[in-house]
Amino acid sequence: NNSIQRLCKESKVSAFQVFKMLVHLDVKTAELTRLHKMCFSSLTHLQILSLTELQIEKISEIAFNGLLHVEILNISNNIITHLEDNLFALRKSLKVLDITKNSLYLI
Repeated sequence: NNSIQRLCKESKVSAFQVFKMLVHLDVKTAELTRLHKMCFSSLTHLQILSLTELQIEKISEIAFNGLLHVEILNISNNIITHLEDNLFALRKSLKVLDITKNSLYLI
């Protein structure tokens, strides 16, 4: 368990600017409830993003903008109720999307 409650501020600046070459990010078991817009925009080389066992309820429609090479996106084991229409638009590299064990009623 960790006590992360906010990964990104609601701003135009990515929280991960110093980690531009990161290819795998795994955040697990925290009290993170929202993914704000452009949160991961500087992680242009990221291939695997795992955000599991958090408390994510809402994901901004543009939270994943800038993730040009993500092949695996795992947002399972959260409390997400719906996914925005364009959340995964233009993610041609995406091969695996795990949304299991959420409270989804609208996709």
